[in-house]
Amino acid sequence: MKTKIKGGIWAILLEIGWELARSYGPTIWKNIKAYWDRKSVAILGITGCGKDSLLARLQGHEIPTVHMNTTDPERRSSFQIEYSDGLGDTICFNVTEGMNVGGEDDDVDDYWADVAQDADVIFYLVDTGRFLDEINHIPTKLNSMDERELRKASPSLKRVSHDMRFLVANKKQSARLAIILNKIDLPLMHAEGDTIDEKMQHYSQDLQELKNAVTKIAESGLGVHRNILAGVFPLSCKDSEMFAQLFPVILRNIAKA
Repeated sequence: MKTKIKGGIWAILLEIGWELARSYGPTIWKNIKAYWDRKSVAILGITGCGKDSLLARLQGHEIPTVHMNTTDPERRSSFQIEYSDGLGDTICFNVTEGMNVGGEDDDVDDYWADVAQDADVIFYLVDTGRFLDEINHIPTKLNSMDERELRKASPSLKRVSHDMRFLVANKKQSARLAIILNKIDLPLMHAEGDTIDEKMQHYSQDLQELKNAVTKIAESGLGVHRNILAGVFPLSCKDSEMFAQLFPVILRNIAKA
């Protein structure tokens, strides 16, 4: 069953037009490396979205097995990220000294500006399962709803809108932004349907609607700065195979490689 579900995830992502890193060649990786040299990165997002897991993954540490809210900001020393390109080489970039901050509303007001203002790249994470739980209770098709209706229908989408407006006011002028739909593998287990094929069909539709809704909300919140958005990308920080296939796609799109 695990293999079928894993295959189902790849099929779903390809079906709705998301890229995988399986066929990246030396030229693409060379361009990615050139962009990411000595870039400063901020990892932000709503509480429970997986910020600590992404940070651990990038540092080569064990992924936390239990979620613990980040309460007080934690000072982080500078560290270098080394990521294998699958060709016997590594892409290296530096995360400069900064703070690990939580995702509660008070954390945004008190600490996010300090983290965002010097970042060349902002990774903004959301919990895919939490968003799908909310939108699945909305009787109206998301694609037919405007930004105001989406914000009213989903507290998480409303929060994304607020955070995008906050980042516009506090970001570095040249910053790039990637919105990451984290924990992408988990909701498939609970999707509608009795067979894996039925679950795949329902999850594919839900995921496409979620991607479109998050993109619409984010672009609206960013306003005239929407060009900083590199895209809305799937990811699983905890699943090693999925991380290896999906994280390079984020690196490439931010670098415009």
